[in-house]
Parts: sequence; structure tokens; C-alpha cells
Amino acid sequence: MPLYLSSGAIELLLATLTQLRLHLPAWQAGLVFGAAGVGGLVGSVLAPRLYEHGWRRSLAWTLSVAALACLGLAAAGLLRATLGFVVALISNLMLDGAVSLSFILTSTANALVTPHELRGRVNAASTMYSSLVGPALRKRPRSRKVDKCGTVLSYGASDMPIIRARSSAETRA
Repeated sequence: MPLYLSSGAIELLLATLTQLRLHLPAWQAGLVFGAAGVGGLVGSVLAPRLYEHGWRRSLAWTLSVAALACLGLAAAGLLRATLGFVVALISNLMLDGAVSLSFILTSTANALVTPHELRGRVNAASTMYSSLVGPALRKRPRSRKVDKCGTVLSYGASDMPIIRARSSAETRA
């Protein structure tokens, strides 16, 4: 379950990085976010090959790659916009590829390690957890604040700000 939570948190931080730190135009920010989809597809294609090396070793490798990609995203915030864009794009591609591999390896390991007679209960508990906890976190009331620059900070379920810059049409109104 920590993989699900970390995935959402990283996307929030990625929006902050692309918009507020690197000041990327929308098309470049879209490419950085789109790299995650490409990474996920590549990761799912590589999963069977990586699984041949054993799920424990493969899971350790993918989580190490994900950690390095997170460091790459952090480093992108310290760079100039052009270089930061390239580093963020590559890091997000690697991150989502590694996380998608981790999801696949974790679910495969869950099926292998769990005794046959308990698989239904384990799957039911996992489904119940993801069905009840996720929506419960999203149902919390949200608060909104606008800073001096007109940036809307919307506080959601995790009490972390969800940042949305005003569009030019909203600014003129």
C-alpha cells in the first residue's frame, strides 16, 4: 500500500516542480507528466524478463531505481529550466517504470507467498483496504487559500497543498 500513497505524493510534487520551480510552459510540463505513461508501459513490458531473476532481487532493484529517480527529480529543482526539464523528464520516466514494475512484482509475490487456501481472504482484505481507505481519504473537506501572486492552494486529504496557478483568463477577470 505504501506504493499507492507514494505515487500520488510524487505527482503532487512533480506539479510543484514543473510549475513553480522550473516555470515550464504547459507543453513541457505535459511532456514530463507524459513520460510517466511511457515509463509505465516500458516497465510492464520488462516485468516478465526481470521476474526471471527472482522477485526479491527484482523488487530490490526496482525500488532502488525508483529511489534514484526521486533523487533525480529533487536534483531537477536545483537546475536551470532547460536542464531541469530534461532531468525531470528522464527521472519521471524511470520512476514510473520502476514503480509499475514494483506493483507487478509485489502482486506476483503476494500470489506466490500466500498459501493457496488463504489467497481469497488476502485478496479480499487488500481490495477492501484500497476500496475503503482511498475514498475515505478523498472525502475530507478541502480548504482553499489564495496567496499574493494569485496562486490557489487547495488543501486536500493529506493536508498537503495542491497548487493551481490561475490561467490568464482568470487573472484578467
